[in-house]
Amino acid sequence: MKKKIWIWVIIAAVIIAFVGINILLIKKNTSLSKEELKTYKVREMTLTDSLQTSGVVIPDAEQKVYNDPALGTAKINVKEGQKVYKGMPLVTYDNKKVESEIEQLEINQEKLNIKVNEVNQKLDKANQELYKAQSSYGAENQFDKIKSKIESLETERELDNLDIKNIQSKINEAKDKQDKLTIKSNINGTVASISNDLKDRNNDNSSLVYVVSDQLKVKGILSEYEYPKVQKGTAVTFIPKAQANQSFSGTVASIGTAPEKSSQIAKKNKDTSYYSFSVELKKGSNKTLKDGFHVSISVPTKMNHGLVVPYQSIIRDGNKRYVIAEKENRLFKKQVTTGLKSDNYQEILTGLSKGDNVILDPDHKVASEAIDPGKNLLIRTFLKVIKADIKR
Repeated sequence: MKKKIWIWVIIAAVIIAFVGINILLIKKNTSLSKEELKTYKVREMTLTDSLQTSGVVIPDAEQKVYNDPALGTAKINVKEGQKVYKGMPLVTYDNKKVESEIEQLEINQEKLNIKVNEVNQKLDKANQELYKAQSSYGAENQFDKIKSKIESLETERELDNLDIKNIQSKINEAKDKQDKLTIKSNINGTVASISNDLKDRNNDNSSLVYVVSDQLKVKGILSEYEYPKVQKGTAVTFIPKAQANQSFSGTVASIGTAPEKSSQIAKKNKDTSYYSFSVELKKGSNKTLKDGFHVSISVPTKMNHGLVVPYQSIIRDGNKRYVIAEKENRLFKKQVTTGLKSDNYQEILTGLSKGDNVILDPDHKVASEAIDPGKNLLIRTFLKVIKADIKR
């Protein structure tokens, strides 16, 4: 009996102490005005998780014309900085041999055409003679001779026509060679550089003319770990390092399938493969960006829509996350489960509801004065243990 009395005395003391502590906390909470604490109303928002990588602005297309001594002596038809259009001659090779070959073939072809005309005239005359022989009595012997002559002329004409076709084929081949002597631009753009060094011109690896398109693009790099996260058609943003106050947008146009081997980052990190990807720029970006600009690229990889709070409102305690919630001028410490973080916002998965108010940047004093619902749980657990002991 005495044991039970003592148990109830302890329970009463605990309850009185708990009530006293809570009254004290409530008074402290009440003393904190909304003017002293900035709050944020929990709301819904779409957050984006992005990977950050680097890239460089390059021409969307380019064309390099290399010297080919086998074609003859090269003559450059454009100047550095000149605007060119598709189909415009860039380099012409002077090759007299090909020109002479075409000229001689055309002469031979013309001779055969004249010969064929002469054979046709002889055939017309022979056919007339054959008609007369058929009409004249006793001209059988003449008839056979004329017919044999006609057959011979037709054979000759057939062979000449075959020769004409053969020569025409050779002329076509020679003209194809001649067309190759003129290198035309494949793109609309600007002549970025030309080679004025005669020694370089005689080097087959030297670029005589380098043309770049006026349209630009961004070439970025991805590690093998980032590669699966990026998809063709994804909208991206990027900031030039030389213009940090400006942001541009574009779309992933292509992703390389083979790892980069020549890039600096690939050479430095041999234990990781890297892949290139290209970004098609939004219309109008060309006016500000320049070929060679280095950029920081942000590629969105995941999007979530849910409740959010400012990142600075989160209190971290080991693996646990808390916020200080405000309701009717009272502060409560609430444990929350966090999700995606994007920019300055943190996704809240559990622990808060839309419309709840949280302290924006809680310091140690605010956190210590907030009511911790976990303490109520401890009291309830203690009472359950006492009740179980009484029943025994």
